[in-house]
Amino acid sequence: MASRSQMREDSSMWSDPVVRVLGVLVVLVIIGGLMTLVSMLVTGVLPLAFSPQTSQDADIAQYQSIVEANQDPESWSRLIIALGNSGKMNEARKQLEAFRVADLDMTQTQAVAYAEASLLMMEDKYDEALLLLQKMRADLWEAYETELASEGEKNWAIAFGIPQNYFQATLDIAHIFIAQNRDAEALEMLDDYLSKLPTDASTLITRGKLKLRMNDIDGAEQDFLAAQRFLPDEEEILKGLEEIEARR
Repeated sequence: MASRSQMREDSSMWSDPVVRVLGVLVVLVIIGGLMTLVSMLVTGVLPLAFSPQTSQDADIAQYQSIVEANQDPESWSRLIIALGNSGKMNEARKQLEAFRVADLDMTQTQAVAYAEASLLMMEDKYDEALLLLQKMRADLWEAYETELASEGEKNWAIAFGIPQNYFQATLDIAHIFIAQNRDAEALEMLDDYLSKLPTDASTLITRGKLKLRMNDIDGAEQDFLAAQRFLPDEEEILKGLEEIEARR
């Protein structure tokens, strides 16, 4: 129990006007902080349930920020694909429509077409995706050759080379053909890809497996051994080489 002297000291402390004003200010600050916290919870700025942000969520947030800042076509395309991969297909479709309406220059990227083809593949609409990818791939190659032959000072074909989406479309077409058992057409796509990017080990493995399926044992072995220089302990390569030995 507090002594009478302590009680007198407390009473005299609060009799000081400066102390009273400071006390009121502290209370107002606390009340203001609590009201702000409640407002953030109610409006959803601060979620009630806290969960770690996934890498996919982080990618979406990053691409969204870039798109809002400068409408970068590649980031917009990646945003749409990330949304689709995360199961937010309706939002992905809305972004695709906004992307299309923005009418940005797609000569070098065909980013709208690639985003749409990616969503179609996610929806298992492979025939529709294939038509879009084939046209996109042809358009990109034509744009690349046209730019390469031009005499402009800022020649993007010389500066950046073959557009990345050309390669991605080529691989996607190959994988669709493989799934449809159109092996000769898939091999044509993989040959084209590897003629330009011969050190892509994962694609060498894909072509090796395809050649095995086509009974081209020697060709498969060459691809697996080429890939092994870059991925010496890759299990798929070791299995492929084992299968080759078993067939001989």
